[in-house]
Amino acid sequence: AGATYKGVCPSDQAGEFQIAFNEGARAHQALDAVRTAEGDISTAKSQIEAIERKLRMNEDGLKQPNVPEAERRRLEGEVNRLRDERRTVRRRLDDAYGRVGYARRDLDRARAEIGLRWGAW
Repeated sequence: AGATYKGVCPSDQAGEFQIAFNEGARAHQALDAVRTAEGDISTAKSQIEAIERKLRMNEDGLKQPNVPEAERRRLEGEVNRLRDERRTVRRRLDDAYGRVGYARRDLDRARAEIGLRWGAW
């Protein structure tokens, strides 16, 4: 998948093959877009969970009595950095949800237009 047609079919079969090839490429592209966006959603969710674990650990450290001032500043800096990172990953997650919505619509459209003409997919 992903290659271009090189025009190697016999001329009496080339027309139908080219149609099938183009529709197969369209199906592949639509499926790949959905899978990529879904993978990006999964990755972002995992990253957010990891960030939130680290954030809780650092916030818990700030709640401890008698934390030296240098350690307190370090923990506060880490909390701020993790919050920024979480915001960035949440924006990527929102973007991925938008992309998966568009990709699924494109996939549904491709399935409706191509149907089972060349077999199940």
